[in-house]
Amino acid sequence: MENAVKSVLVAVELPDYIPDIQETIRLCETYGSKIGEVFYQKRREPDPAYFIGRGKVEMVREFIKLNGIELAIFDNTLTGSQLANLQDVLECEVLDRVELICRIFEKHATTLEGKLQTQYALLKVQLAKLKGRGVELSRLGGGIGTRGPGERQIERERRAIRKRLAALKKQLEEIEKNFETQSRRRRQSLATVALVGYTNAGKSTLFKRITNVDVLATDKLFATLSNKGKVVWWKGKKFFLVDTIGFIKNLPHELIDAFKATLKVVLEARVALLVLDIRKEREVDIVNEVLDDIGFEGRRIVALNKVDLLGEEEAALKIGNMKSRFGQDVIAISALRGEGVRRLLDVVVEVLDEGGL
Repeated sequence: MENAVKSVLVAVELPDYIPDIQETIRLCETYGSKIGEVFYQKRREPDPAYFIGRGKVEMVREFIKLNGIELAIFDNTLTGSQLANLQDVLECEVLDRVELICRIFEKHATTLEGKLQTQYALLKVQLAKLKGRGVELSRLGGGIGTRGPGERQIERERRAIRKRLAALKKQLEEIEKNFETQSRRRRQSLATVALVGYTNAGKSTLFKRITNVDVLATDKLFATLSNKGKVVWWKGKKFFLVDTIGFIKNLPHELIDAFKATLKVVLEARVALLVLDIRKEREVDIVNEVLDDIGFEGRRIVALNKVDLLGEEEAALKIGNMKSRFGQDVIAISALRGEGVRRLLDVVVEVLDEGGL
């Protein structure tokens, strides 16, 4: 990885959170960092000052100092004071999981809408971190009714962020209003079918296979952040197929909130095609959780992608497991090779016909 930022990854397992190290390493690589070491710790609860224990802080600090590390990435959500304390001790930039994902979105945003949405999400994260710093600094004040220069600076930064957030919100509301107008016209004549799924599961490859539209399809997380759609004709039935942004475990609420207009295309869909990597069964639960969170009420069809990467026996076992959970709306496909895609479209048309769409 050329020009990659030398980094360390710190992950804390808590009673309600078990880190997925391999996934987080891929997130780091997508951001442009090269992980030199992974520090893992189990805790009953986070340390109030550093999230990790004091001994682990010292281990991380020594490794950073000896190896010229530029960035420490935490696979957890840090408070503003924890972030500031860690940066002071580690003497390098520190990112937590939320800001890491937001920055990846920022790097990959190509449309005006995507750029505004990621800016909005990042500013909300920064504002939350400043609130944490404000509480810490107020405790360090010189007495009742006094405020130090650091706290006053933070107040100025808060005002500037809030002003920018208000401006961005106004622009995003205008985009959402335009989206509503366009989608209302489309709903009058066409049913929408949304490709949803875990990031890097092959949604864009499937969209390209079905529509022949040249879209970015690459082995990276969050390669596409804006919706792309096209009218599809299949066996006399016409519908609007749209490729949406990928989901991920613990997708930050700041991003879900910022991408409301983008995700609304899923809400208006009559059918959601859940595109999943057949080798990663657990991802179906994460995708379904996000669909539940945003209030999707339409029909769900599971497309188990990348079947060509498994042997026949293993593939049959995976397909059987999924069908036992979801019934017959499970189709094994290879978006890259085209296997099973015709059958998948047949099922989509059948479902639309059932609803008289």
